[in-house]
Amino acid sequence: MIRFAGLELSGAHSQKTCLAVLDFYPESPRLILSQIHPGMGREDNGNSDEILLLQLNSLGVSNQENFEFKGICTQAPTTLPPHFNSPEKAARELSWMNDYWHKTKPQPRKFLPYLNRPFEIWMKYFTPEKFRIPESMGANLAPLAIRLDFLRRDLKWSLYESYPRACVQRILSAMGAPLSWAENYTDIDKGIGIREKFVSMISEKIPSLFLYDYDLEILVFEVQAFHSFILAITQYLDHHKQCETRPPNFPQESLWGLIPKQHISWDKVP
Repeated sequence: MIRFAGLELSGAHSQKTCLAVLDFYPESPRLILSQIHPGMGREDNGNSDEILLLQLNSLGVSNQENFEFKGICTQAPTTLPPHFNSPEKAARELSWMNDYWHKTKPQPRKFLPYLNRPFEIWMKYFTPEKFRIPESMGANLAPLAIRLDFLRRDLKWSLYESYPRACVQRILSAMGAPLSWAENYTDIDKGIGIREKFVSMISEKIPSLFLYDYDLEILVFEVQAFHSFILAITQYLDHHKQCETRPPNFPQESLWGLIPKQHISWDKVP
């Protein structure tokens, strides 16, 4: 059995952190949403960080034979911009960032060493979609980057990074769904119906996927739960080599996150 986990991280005082766990049985094949934990946050018997760490560290423990845990995919920044790295690594990343700033047409504001990272620049300016990716040290993600940096000191497993909205857009496109769904799947009025259709379509594309009715309801009605599911699915796609690979000239020591390919080969995803 191979386990994948998606973590939609929120602030420590919020109740919006969500964890989704997919267990893959290659011999069947069967892909089961085995755990979904919405609304994780402060508890009466401990703070949210302690409880979250207990939950995350338990993911790699199993009585199953031939058990493999692939780690945790999250939307929170898992690395910091060049300014916070060693001088040698920072110099290589900044060289790439400056070179690619000159290649952007039209040129945006100058990339900043304390605000931007190569991967988010590549996602924003050098993908066909030019995804609207938040800056890793911007107002929305900086608190999550700090919280994750604190958590990972006691976290036993590997971390991967992705952008759920970009993954949803890529997967929808690869399934032939209307482009408007990517814009509206979090909408208060339209979102529930779109998320329900998304899960139905991806279940057809990945025939091994199995969801319990109660878990399906959570995915459809709670955006954070849906995002955590998307992060786990993206990890599953990467396991089957259906995510983008690092470009040849991309800084080797820099973060390369997970993003599904433009054209997913569904026949290679059991």
